[in-house]
This record gives sequence, structure tokens and C-alpha cells, in this order.
Amino acid sequence: MKGIVVEGTYTDDPLNTYGGFGVVEIPDLQELLKKLCLGGFAHHVAATLNEVADIVFEALTTYFNLDIEYH
Repeated sequence: MKGIVVEGTYTDDPLNTYGGFGVVEIPDLQELLKKLCLGGFAHHVAATLNEVADIVFEALTTYFNLDIEYH
């Protein structure tokens, strides 16, 4: 299993849709999209309002020895 941990900021942009949704501003988004497309990553996402990417990255790489990148 491999993955990428990314931090961003939720915006207040309105959306005319339903279900779980949100607009997120991610630094260097174009580079991230390139990595996702060329790296064969599945398109599943988990999100939180908390800033925990560094903790999640450490846990997944140190304790579970997973192939995780930090964007």
C-alpha cells in the first residue's frame, strides 16, 4: 500500500451539490496532481479539519512501515 499525506486549507467557496464536500486550497497542487497521475495512486481521500498530517505521516511510516509521501 502507498499513499500521500497532504495538508491544505478549507475555503468558504459555495458549492451547489450534496453529500460530503468542500473546497480545499493545497500548496503546489499542480505538482501533487502530477505525482498522483504518474504514480498510479488510487483516488480515495480522507479529510479532517485538524492539522495532523505530520502525526499521520509519522505513524504510517514509522509504526506501520508503509510507503507514504508527504506533500
